[in-house]
Amino acid sequence: MPDVEIRPAHAEEMDTLNFILRTVFAGDDDPDRPQTLQPDWTLCAFEDGEMATSFGAYPLRWRLNGAQVDVAAVTAVGTMPNKRRRGYLRRIMTQSFRDQRDAGQHFAILWASHAAYQRYGYAVTGMERRYDVSPRDIRFTSGPRPSGAIRVPTEPEIETLRDVYRRYISARNGELSRVPVMWDLLFSAFKEEKPVYQAIYEEDGVPLGYVIYRQKDAYEEFPEESMRLRVVELIWNTPGSVRRAVGVPRRARPDAPHRVHQRPGGRPHLPPDRRAADAARAGHRRTLDPCRRHRTRAGAAPLRGGGGPDLRGGGCGLRLEPGRLGTGD
Repeated sequence: MPDVEIRPAHAEEMDTLNFILRTVFAGDDDPDRPQTLQPDWTLCAFEDGEMATSFGAYPLRWRLNGAQVDVAAVTAVGTMPNKRRRGYLRRIMTQSFRDQRDAGQHFAILWASHAAYQRYGYAVTGMERRYDVSPRDIRFTSGPRPSGAIRVPTEPEIETLRDVYRRYISARNGELSRVPVMWDLLFSAFKEEKPVYQAIYEEDGVPLGYVIYRQKDAYEEFPEESMRLRVVELIWNTPGSVRRAVGVPRRARPDAPHRVHQRPGGRPHLPPDRRAADAARAGHRRTLDPCRRHRTRAGAAPLRGGGGPDLRGGGCGLRLEPGRLGTGD
């Protein structure tokens, strides 16, 4: 029987952890991408001294009914192909739940593309979908015309974006309170997609929304296209801000197909009959501290699950033209 040890990775073992993730997820090593996962936030299985399974959890804060609660944001889960079906991940999960509860974290959350985590007590709480769409097929069918204007800074204005984002998540469930490195990642120029653009919507000088997007040379992957544009984040606090923000990348590259990411409550509503059978990820949550589960800020009204407005009835009227959606990868 092999000798198995469950413990956090040491600093000198993080390269091995990254190798496991590249092997499991068929990824490439990107020297431009910063290393954000700290060794103390990992819990790994070692077989005869060799790392076999990786696991990490960021200590973050989550919005829940007007309050912030501590959560463990699970990531970096993978097992080397020749080390699978030995129960290593189950042992890690069991220990991690105890450690997270003892650390005062009330939920464990993660995004996953399959249902395997439900065997560990996770429940699906939302879906993320990706859409490929031509900007010519994005239309607003109703709602007031925005009275504000778009400003396009040449350098990231993190403080301005943070203020807009904080207002956005204050009335929503399931959105993370961001630490500085999460903002840095939004503007990191990764090797496949650069540069990164931002556009801020303002009314009377007050920022109310923004959009962050990237563009990449697409010719090798899609010979009929010279450029593809990816909307990384769209945040709005008024119907006018979402209308103006959506229009920025549409006008910037009217000939480039857009990839739009939609999370529950976090993005404009896309009608069900326009949804592609795409490779969606599911948001999962596991309760670690049931006593904290239903606590809310004093006087705070319970929020709808998912937290976001359905813009079909909110005066926005965003829709996609039929027959123009592609499937995300």
